[in-house]
Amino acid sequence: MHIKNSLFIKSLDCFRKKNLPQYLFTVVYDLIYYFIFIFSLAIFIKYILPEATFLFQTNSFVEGMQNLPLEALMVMGQQIKSSLYVFGIFTALIFILLLANFSFFKGLIWAKIFNKKLDFKKVLYLSILNFCLMLLFILFFAITANYVVAKIQAWFFVLVILPAIIYITHSANALFVLDKLKSFFKVTFKKIYLFILPYMIMTTFTLVVLFLLSQIAIYMNFIPFNVRMFINLLVFIIYFSWAKRYLGLVFNKAL
Repeated sequence: MHIKNSLFIKSLDCFRKKNLPQYLFTVVYDLIYYFIFIFSLAIFIKYILPEATFLFQTNSFVEGMQNLPLEALMVMGQQIKSSLYVFGIFTALIFILLLANFSFFKGLIWAKIFNKKLDFKKVLYLSILNFCLMLLFILFFAITANYVVAKIQAWFFVLVILPAIIYITHSANALFVLDKLKSFFKVTFKKIYLFILPYMIMTTFTLVVLFLLSQIAIYMNFIPFNVRMFINLLVFIIYFSWAKRYLGLVFNKAL
């Protein structure tokens, strides 16, 4: 295949004037997604996690209970029950928000790429799909972790589990938006060879972007940290918005 007809070159069409507005929509969707994601995590860490801090201090907590009278223990028991109740409810709400946030905005991005419509019913089913995928990944990690040497578990997760999670999640979400989820195993596993080169290209570009940002951080450390973090986030969103368009072309080819 001539390089001019390659999917990589075709993916760059998103930067042309006629396609740029559509591409910018995906950038905005991703930016909103990350703002909600970061805001939700900040709320969880600042207001919800402290409700269960005693769970992370079990030894000192139990030692402190030994000399307390029965009435004080009963009051403390009620406080623990209340804290767990609040922690459980708000943790569940944050989880639902994060799941809905991911499914809605990532679904919108794929819908924009494939020129598809995304209604409430489709977002609901997409959320269920992503929830099932999450449970599958947790189960997969729990099983494989037992057979991996402890010293290399971190590398195993970064080099094997994480790429697998990203690849399968991209495939499932994209095919769902395309109404082609029935072709999931055919596209994701039987035609995995079509994705090897695109993912190698995207990984290489990711490393280049990381290197450039690290150099900018070194020579522009006078810029406030929060501003630099926002710039980094924006650069990656712009980059990955293109990367998803590249993958979109590969998915269409795989079908």
